[in-house]
Amino acid sequence: MSAVTDHEKAQRATMEARDALSALLTLVDAGDRGVLGADLAAAEAEVTIAARLEAGALARMQQEQAAEEEAAQARAIDALMAAYQSTSNELSSAIETALSSLSDFLNAAANHLMTTRTGLSTARLVGGAVPGYGHLQTPAPEKVIEAVIELAYKIIGMSPTSSFPHLTIEPITSFLPVGSSVR
Repeated sequence: MSAVTDHEKAQRATMEARDALSALLTLVDAGDRGVLGADLAAAEAEVTIAARLEAGALARMQQEQAAEEEAAQARAIDALMAAYQSTSNELSSAIETALSSLSDFLNAAANHLMTTRTGLSTARLVGGAVPGYGHLQTPAPEKVIEAVIELAYKIIGMSPTSSFPHLTIEPITSFLPVGSSVR
């Protein structure tokens, strides 16, 4: 039997004992001499015992409820920690992938900058303007990173990191795929 059921039964027993005592007192107040002092003492003792049993049942019910809440919290903490560990592993893997990609990305940006500058120097062209081709874009790697971060924020719908995101992105717009939604 559960502590809740025990408590409910104890409450009913206490109420019945109080009702019985109240009925005897009503008879005494009405002048009924058939009610003995022993009857009143027994009824009062029943009320006292029932109240103590009710208090004990209430304490057991509260302990049971506290244990259930503790067990539920322990299960919730276990679930939290399992999810945290899983997403932590996922985040670690994503960071590792991002760092590897970022390294490749920075190497490509630096290589593009150096190759273009070397070519411009070899062709004795100043300022990046190539006759018949226009101005060649040679953004510095740090500007490329700023632009990619801005685009990443745009892709995931977060607020831009700069006051003028279109200006931050401009150095790499010519390198974005044609028809790209992030332009």
